[in-house]
Amino acid sequence: MNPIKHYRYFIFTLILIFSIVCSAATSLLNNSGTSSQPAMPTAAPLATSNTSGNPASSPLAGKWIAASDLGKFLITIDPAGENVTAVAIELNNWKCGGTLLTTQLTVQDTWPISDSQLSVDFYLDSDEMMPLTIEGSYDPQHKAFSGTWNVDAYGTTCSGTWKATR
Repeated sequence: MNPIKHYRYFIFTLILIFSIVCSAATSLLNNSGTSSQPAMPTAAPLATSNTSGNPASSPLAGKWIAASDLGKFLITIDPAGENVTAVAIELNNWKCGGTLLTTQLTVQDTWPISDSQLSVDFYLDSDEMMPLTIEGSYDPQHKAFSGTWNVDAYGTTCSGTWKATR
């Protein structure tokens, strides 16, 4: 066998083995229950439909992907368009005052929607010291939600705007 081909085969084999070992280690770590952060839901099927597969009865229903300077979040609204049922948020090196936060969090609760307006509030930390409020309204002309967010990070208030689309 040609020494150059043999060398390439050896390098290829090492890379392949390294990739498999890294993949297996990542899989074990993610399934071991040691991670306290849930995975951020993917944006895969965002079609608006109820559980029976029929089109939802409300234009508000479904999953809404929001972008803001706070981070990314996913708002889930029930098929009737009457309640927010879950919010998933992903923050990467978000800074407010002296607080620097990287987290993924999914909160399932029921927050009512009234006159196409929503208001969601929960804590970003387990100590319940960083309350987040997300408020917004649905614009039927643009078929989008938009609004404001507000966080009290240990005495420093930070706020901004967001817009969500499907």
